[in-house]
Amino acid sequence: MGGAFAKAWASSGHELVLYNRSRDKAEQLAKELEEAQVVPSLSEALSEVAVVLFAVKPKDVVHLSRECSGLKWQGPSPTIFSVLAGVSLRALQELFPWGGSFFRSMPSLSIAYKRGVIAVTTSDPPPESMKKLLSLLGECFWVEEGLMNSMTALVGSAPAYFCTLIEAFMQGGIELGVPAEQALNLALCAAEGAIAIIRKQGVHPAVVHAQIASPGGTTIAGQRFLEEYKIRAAISAALRGAKERAEEMGYSSNSLKG
Repeated sequence: MGGAFAKAWASSGHELVLYNRSRDKAEQLAKELEEAQVVPSLSEALSEVAVVLFAVKPKDVVHLSRECSGLKWQGPSPTIFSVLAGVSLRALQELFPWGGSFFRSMPSLSIAYKRGVIAVTTSDPPPESMKKLLSLLGECFWVEEGLMNSMTALVGSAPAYFCTLIEAFMQGGIELGVPAEQALNLALCAAEGAIAIIRKQGVHPAVVHAQIASPGGTTIAGQRFLEEYKIRAAISAALRGAKERAEEMGYSSNSLKG
């Protein structure tokens, strides 16, 4: 996910400093970007930036904090921006006490193409500079921290579930005799079209559904099978599962003391 942020910000003209325990990965990413510098150590990376983006696995956050211990700054402390699922703001503040301000976020992978969604929470009012930086990624939603694990499901994981639906439509089209490439394009167009109608009309999705599904018609005949196989319940269960896993993976202030 860190690479997705890097691609979006680099393409907007921001200078980046990259560090990865695997230097090869950092150098490979730097080759794809216009403005990026790879540094050999974490301390060197942190000493040169105003905003620090942490994009490691939640289980590695304590080890990361130990690597950062003892660091000092001549100027203002950097802003800490986290994409670590389940790691609370308070935990970040305890793990990285040298940070100036703290932001916890959950992005979608499509931020790399500036068409993403990112949910963000912070303990202090965000400065305009941070709002501007995040606006480069796509749609930004400021939420209460209590909703962040839900955002992990609805923002971070949901695109994968939509891909599963698109794949299902593609496979269904192939079974109906439509060539694979055409079936995929038609599935994508159908999804984009439904989104466009909902956005333009500003109505509930059920209203658009009613506009398409005429009484006794083909759409309502197919809808019966979606209800029979409980597609709504399956999607709700997937979101709940993602949220619960985010809660299991994360660190709270209390867990750090244990």
